[in-house]
Order: sequence, then structure tokens, then C-alpha cells
Amino acid sequence: LSATPEVAQRAHRSIRTWLEKRFGPEAAARIPIQYGGSVTPDNAIGLMTMPDIDGALVGGASLAADKFQAIFASAADVAGMQSNGGANGVQITTPDNYWDLTDSVRKLTAESERVQRELAEAQDKLNNRGGTGIQQMTGKEIVGCRNDLGESPVWDHEQKTLYWVDITGKRLWSWDVSKDSASASSVPLPSMVGCVALVQDGSNVLVALQDGFHRLDANAYPLRHQLVAEWSETNAYGLDTRPNDGRVDRNGNLVVGSYNFQHKQDGAELGSLYRLTPGGELQRILEEKHRVSNCICFSPDGRTMYFADTPTRRIFAYDYDPDPTNLSPLSRKRLFFELPPNVQGQPDGANTDSEGGLYVAITGGECVLRLTPEGKISARVSLPGVNPTSVTIGGPNLDTLFITTRRGPDGGGLYGAKLPPQLPKGLPEPKYGFQASSKSRGNMESYHSSDRERGSRKTGSVPSSSSPHSRSLPVARQASPSSTLSFRERVEGIRQG
Repeated sequence: LSATPEVAQRAHRSIRTWLEKRFGPEAAARIPIQYGGSVTPDNAIGLMTMPDIDGALVGGASLAADKFQAIFASAADVAGMQSNGGANGVQITTPDNYWDLTDSVRKLTAESERVQRELAEAQDKLNNRGGTGIQQMTGKEIVGCRNDLGESPVWDHEQKTLYWVDITGKRLWSWDVSKDSASASSVPLPSMVGCVALVQDGSNVLVALQDGFHRLDANAYPLRHQLVAEWSETNAYGLDTRPNDGRVDRNGNLVVGSYNFQHKQDGAELGSLYRLTPGGELQRILEEKHRVSNCICFSPDGRTMYFADTPTRRIFAYDYDPDPTNLSPLSRKRLFFELPPNVQGQPDGANTDSEGGLYVAITGGECVLRLTPEGKISARVSLPGVNPTSVTIGGPNLDTLFITTRRGPDGGGLYGAKLPPQLPKGLPEPKYGFQASSKSRGNMESYHSSDRERGSRKTGSVPSSSSPHSRSLPVARQASPSSTLSFRERVEGIRQG
């Protein structure tokens, strides 16, 4: 918040008075008190002419070069008053290195303008690489699901159903696209959920919860589940992590990475990359540690795996062996793509198309990029005002890009973009090849619920994860009633838009 110079002066005067009482007038006069509110070119002069304001902290939006220079120009005006006895009778003290600072600001401004010109030129070249340009599309909201943190979209081509999760909202979403978008609904889960995967045994799906991997009968009410494998990083090693991004390889193994809950505070690279075999064995397949696993997906032949530690802004490719007996399946690591300096955001969830192109959500960048197998940008999906989180290709003709998003002014919904004919279609999503084994915890059990009505909007309370086999879970929550168009109507709207 920004106070007027007069209000700021009264606050500083009160502080000065307290200092005088505590330490005496001489000591109080020697203690500088700087203003820490919003400083702009419009209020800089007024603030710096106040007798008890000894300076101002400039940051945030004020660090834009033009605003920063204007603030220093205001300081120059105040400094000029010094030779005339000050403004309003107030003596102004100018730092000895003031003119050095002003010159530095001028140089900073010139450098900023140069960089902006170079970035604009680079963007022009990027948009016209090879003389063909980059295919431009715009995503539109399909389902008004209002997710807190939507992630992990997977398309069941046989059932014509899309699944995705709301990580922090602790919900599993599904939408049969033969019905209108308002029919999309969700069921609550007992903890945060990193990802969802299809399972080969029919209607079941696999979800990665904080305590481990659970097979769910998504069509049963109440929801039925079976623990396939525990999350060892927390349960065995006590790390403050959870499963995050994951996808099934072409041979039915689920590859999933970690998320360090405290990575924004400690920057610690704690997490690993794991492979859950059909028999329920959780194998660590990457020795390198990371903070936020993302971009996990596979080339059409299943022999290349992509991976990113999101804060690094880099996507790597690995040679990949899907044989679960090979405990070191990753080799020949190489940099596949690094976000250019002029592109904001970080790489999040990704998936590949039928020709090996990689679609990656750029969270914080309001777009999805398609990268060729050589790592060159070939298409861009704009999502103005929206933070995308992950992608997959689905729809009856495998030509719709589905995009999950995080909550924001225009985010939290499921977005879509119709792929033009010149871009390859998608591939059916691989399914986890579940095999019952001694590692699986018993048979499918029911989550107990007092409300079995399908499509209920009752939300209830999210149960504790302390008892994995007896959880009171309310049933389905539907999407926003404002989203009533059919899938066909939504796709036609995307195409026309």
C-alpha cells in the first residue's frame, strides 16, 4: 500500500519521537528512517521532502527501468532544492554518490532498451523460423471445473473419457465426452494426489497419493480402492515429499517423480525418479536428485523418456529401457530444450504426439509449446491470463489438446485446443499393467460414504489419510453449471475461435 507523503511523515514522526524518548534526541537524529511503501515517480518528490523521511526503499514495479529513472530524476529535483535552502524550509541531504547512482541508472536504462530490442528481434526470428513460422493456436475453456491445481490429464480412448486430478483440491475428475461438459464430475481423495494413470484391467485407474499408489474402481459408488505400493520417500526415509508428475511407459510401467514440499524455501534437491512395475515393485531409476519432477513422457516407440526439474527451466531426454529387470534403465542424458530468456515461465506437464512432437505446458508463461523431436518450437497455444499445468491429446479423433490449469482469475478450468490438420494427432494413452502380487494390500475395499448419490454436489469434509482402508468420502462433485456445451459444440467453438 502507498501512503501520501503527509501520512508517511506522521508515521515517521511517531517513530522518531519514540526513538527520542528511548535513546535521546541526538541518537534519534542520527538514525535514518526510510519509507518502505510504494514509491512512484508521482510521490517520490513529496516523500523525500518530508523532514523525518530519510530515504525510500525502491523495488517491485518501481524497478522497471523507466520508472526507476523517473524516481531518480525526482531525487535530482529535490537535490536541486538543497542549494536554495530546501523545499518548504526543509534542508535536503543528498548522498555523496548520488550522481554516480544516477549515471548507473542511465546506463541500466540504455542496457534494458538494448536487451528489449534483441528480445523482440529474437521473437521475430522464432516466429518465422525456416520461413514457415510457428503454428499459432488459442486455448479455450471446455470444463469449468475450478481446480485449485489441475494436473495429469489422461485420455481413455476406449471409454472416450478424460481423467485428471486436482492436486491440492484432493479430487479425481472424469468426463465422458459423449456427454455435455457440465456432466464432468469428481470424487474426493484422502490426500493430495500427484497423478492418475489408466489401468489395463478395465474401469480401474491408478492414483499416486501421499501414502502410495492406489488402484481405484472409478465407476463404483462408493469408491473402491487397493493399495498397490507405498510411497517410500516418506514412509521409509522420512522425506517431506510426495509423488508428482507421472506417466505410463509403452510397456505398462508407471514412471513417477517427486515433489519437495519445501523447495521454495530451502531449494533442496531431495526427490528421485521411480518406476512402478506391473508387479507393484517401486524402483528408483535415477540417482540424480531434483526439486519438482515434471515433463515425464515417452516417444512413440517408447525408447526415449523426457524429464524436467521444473525450476531449472530445462527439459532433458534419456534413452530408456522399459524392461523392469533392468534397474538402470536411463542412459545418454542430453539437453532437449531450454526455455529462451525471453519466454517467461517454467516447463510443467507434457506429452507426445504420434510423430514424437512434445507438447509442454509452460506454467507462468500462459502458453503450451510443441517441440519437434529435435527440440525446436513448431507450435504455440496461447492461454491469456491462464497458468497451464499439463497436457494430453485426446478426443474421439485424437486431435484435441486438453490442458489442465491452476486456479487464478481465469484459471482452474480444463482448456482445449483443436489441432489443425497439418499437426500430427495424438496416440492412445498407455495403461498400467497391474498384476496382483504380494506387494498389493489385499482386495479392493470400499471407501465408506453416507451419500451414494451419483453427481451429488455435496462436498462434505476431506477425510484423514491416517486410515487407508476406511475413509468417509462424499461422492461426485459436478463441474460448473455454466459449462453446458457438448464436446462437439466445444470443439467447434475452439475451431472457430
